[in-house]
Amino acid sequence: MKLIILLLSSVSILVFLLGLFQSEVINGVRTYVQGEGLWAKAEKDSVMLLHRYVDTNDEAIYREFSRSLSVNLGDRRARLALQQTPPDLAAARAGFLAGGNHPDDIDSLISFFLYFQDVSYMREAIAIWTEADEEIARLQQLGEFAFQAHQRGDDDMLQLLQQRVNELNSKLNRLEIDFSGVLSDGSRWVKQVTLYVSVFSMVFLIGIALYISRRITQRLNDTEVQLRFSQNRLNSLLQSELLGILDWDADGGVLDANDVFLNMLGYSREELNAGCLNWRNITPEEFHDADAAAMMQIEREGYCTPFEKEFIHKEGHRVPVYVGGALFDGHSDQGIAFVLDQTLKKEVEQQLRLSASVLEGSRDAIVITDGHGQVIRVNQAYCELTGLAKESLLGRRLDSLFTANGATISELLQTKGYWQGDAELLKRQEQSVPVLGSINSVASDAGDLLYYVAIFVDISDRVVQERKLWDLARYDHLTGLVNKHFYSELVTKALERAKASGNRCAFFFIDLDKFKPVNDSYGHHVGDQLLAAVAERLTTTVRSHDIVSRHGGDEFSIIVEDVGSKENAAMIARKIIANVQKPFHIEGRQIHVSCSVGISLYPDHGHNASGLIRAADQAMYEAKSSAADGYQIYQLM
Repeated sequence: MKLIILLLSSVSILVFLLGLFQSEVINGVRTYVQGEGLWAKAEKDSVMLLHRYVDTNDEAIYREFSRSLSVNLGDRRARLALQQTPPDLAAARAGFLAGGNHPDDIDSLISFFLYFQDVSYMREAIAIWTEADEEIARLQQLGEFAFQAHQRGDDDMLQLLQQRVNELNSKLNRLEIDFSGVLSDGSRWVKQVTLYVSVFSMVFLIGIALYISRRITQRLNDTEVQLRFSQNRLNSLLQSELLGILDWDADGGVLDANDVFLNMLGYSREELNAGCLNWRNITPEEFHDADAAAMMQIEREGYCTPFEKEFIHKEGHRVPVYVGGALFDGHSDQGIAFVLDQTLKKEVEQQLRLSASVLEGSRDAIVITDGHGQVIRVNQAYCELTGLAKESLLGRRLDSLFTANGATISELLQTKGYWQGDAELLKRQEQSVPVLGSINSVASDAGDLLYYVAIFVDISDRVVQERKLWDLARYDHLTGLVNKHFYSELVTKALERAKASGNRCAFFFIDLDKFKPVNDSYGHHVGDQLLAAVAERLTTTVRSHDIVSRHGGDEFSIIVEDVGSKENAAMIARKIIANVQKPFHIEGRQIHVSCSVGISLYPDHGHNASGLIRAADQAMYEAKSSAADGYQIYQLM
């Protein structure tokens, strides 16, 4: 029993630690995904500002470019500090703060980096990060070259720098997508590993339970055979060497006894002949009243009803026995008695009680049926899991208690004697609970089918975690919108549908204006609420089947299929801008923001996802810098 409790406790602790580990990993992935969004936003702003500075030679814009680039450089300082030996945690914390990360997320960023930097996915992500930092350093250098070129009035150099900035921006965009993809792959890998470990632990526990159940059933079969054999021995009486026989007198003397009785209590025939044996003296005190009642019955009726008692063995331990006696004919104080050793029977009873306690003490739902599949016993854990009473289950067929692939179950039970798989265990009021089920057949030594033992393990928590991980890999935690990684998949599918139908498809890239001052003035929690409110407005602006996505930071994207014409796309953009410009009321404050919208169209501006996304992104930056009405449709060069 202690072993079973220890196994159950160990598996429970393991599942808890796996859940805790999974939660910490998910939080770490979240902080890096959010940090990547801030990094990408700062990089795009820096590129845009550098373009503007090259065009205008406005030193205020150059200073703004340097401030925007400090976000990326802060993350670079944090990475280098964590890669030191030993890591410089203070410098890393300062770097992440400079990178615009929320103070509450910095400990998670540091811990995740230190603990998982040698894992293949994180190692690949760090390599991409390092490569991106090198490109950021080149961007900073291009800014310095632009400053010097303006000082010299070198227009040719400025034109060349514009081209190099565009090339560098394209490479950084690719690295950003690669970084997000690696983090998503790592998250899925953690989910699979923890799932496999959880399933292995559950399968191990089920195997132990099946083994114990088989042993219990085998012991019951052995006990049944032994009891039948004992009945045959009782019928034989004196012909059986297993039955103790003794002659006694009313004073307790044992006048004679067979070897079975002597061996039962550890005495020799010499000790018997010397008068050393007295049945009253070797009877524990608590059985004296039972002996007195038996003697009174013998005096009245000449015999006593057999009863259970104990004798004290010569070595001091007790021997449980079954005793019956009668008077000799013509005697009033002497008789004969038979004594049956009950040690084996008591051990069997104890084993049966242990078997029952194992069945009822199990935390898994257990059902035992006869060879025809009709329920003969269920444990309390099953009743608690389903809400059904034991009385309502007895006699029902096992296959009526759960839903699964019945044909597969029947075939496996016939060919292999067992089945295991996911199922839905039926509850009251037509409800169900997801379980990992197993059915094992139990046969006699002759090969006859005797029982089926079914064990059901509640996997509701596992199902919930799988759904959470599914959502985390595809949806933004703050707004509930499609995330950047999943959005790329949806773009590809939308293009496939557009190609099949011949319809035009529009892609909108949206960037909020004046969002950073909201964070700076009111705090990130207000900024988060503003982003969620903007997401809701964007969702209600377009049709219910159109796809709205958040790319991180204050950037959003929308896919509108079957848009019709460019004019329709422009009308949608104006509607988006108008709705975003309406005031937001957050925590008693009235907040105003605006947005810039870039639009690309299939097939007008491209035929693949990456090209159309890039075109919408470029159009958004053109809208931000030049479009009077806040949106811009991509123009082919």
